[in-house]
Amino acid sequence: MALTVTLQDYPHGHVDAIVQAIHRFRRELDRRLGDRLEDAVRAYQKVAASPTERVSPDMLRLASDWSAAYEAASAAGLEKLPELGAAYFEVRLS
Repeated sequence: MALTVTLQDYPHGHVDAIVQAIHRFRRELDRRLGDRLEDAVRAYQKVAASPTERVSPDMLRLASDWSAAYEAASAAGLEKLPELGAAYFEVRLS
């Protein structure tokens, strides 16, 4: 499976800045999660869609790891962009 990252709702369409932001975001995700990246995304999606009593403790831990990694990666990705507005990174598995 491939992981696709896009920057959404960024009010300035400077392509180079967007590419660099996505690169910083992805580098931080890889640093924090490594080989667990795709599994962490899946775990987060499953936890978000399921009642917590139907999710294993390991799945909850992996989803929590994703959440922390996403927040850190977002901060790294967005740190050099001016006037962020409501910009955020969207991550999809395909």
